[in-house]
Amino acid sequence: MYYAIYFSPTYNTERVCKYFCDGEYNSIDLCKENIDLKLNSDDIAVIGVPSYSGRVPELALKRLEGIKGDNTRCILISSYGNRASEDTLIELNDFVKKNGFVPIAGMELVGAHSIFKDVAKDRPDGLDFKDYAGFKIMIKEKLRNNEMTLTTLPGAFPYKEVKPSSLIPETGEDCVNCGDCYRACPAKAISKEDPRIIDPSLCAHCMRCTVVCKFNQKFINPKVYDAMLERLAPKFLGRKSNNLYI
Repeated sequence: MYYAIYFSPTYNTERVCKYFCDGEYNSIDLCKENIDLKLNSDDIAVIGVPSYSGRVPELALKRLEGIKGDNTRCILISSYGNRASEDTLIELNDFVKKNGFVPIAGMELVGAHSIFKDVAKDRPDGLDFKDYAGFKIMIKEKLRNNEMTLTTLPGAFPYKEVKPSSLIPETGEDCVNCGDCYRACPAKAISKEDPRIIDPSLCAHCMRCTVVCKFNQKFINPKVYDAMLERLAPKFLGRKSNNLYI
């Protein structure tokens, strides 16, 4: 049985994880509460996370802690917003191996940026899915042959330092207190009583609230947004590639 296991606050990682499952699969959403799960040796897991500043999101690792394998083969995915994946794959690889999984393939896949809406906004597109189709054929062949090895993944240990982020979404004056953001927040950082309030000590900076708010009342401060985009714009230039490591 395939398992699509994903931390996907803005839904792109979920989409690609499900694509790389073959036939029926169980869907495990790491944005929900902690999950205790043990997979068998004949199961196959597709485990995907977004790359946050070149690392696995801390909350994703906490949620993955409860999912164990039994020499279970897995396919790893780092989705990134047309900048760089850096140490994400190698960190994910090291983590899941400790939990009983055997990675047999890793991918860096470009998708729409979670913060800067115009960066890679149409990806994955048709060209990306052509890449995916080729990757899927090679992965399925490796699974058929029951190969349990994996080439060297990009990244290095010690992993790059993650600096504390102050990128906390703000709430607009026209918020109607519908509670969609509260119910969707993976980190439970939004107040149930007053969804305008976000606890900065809990916020995972994942931007799900900015995606689910149908009234566009959760957003990054425009001045902060523009300053960050100006600083990072050179790193977004060009069409970055999807990469398969097998």
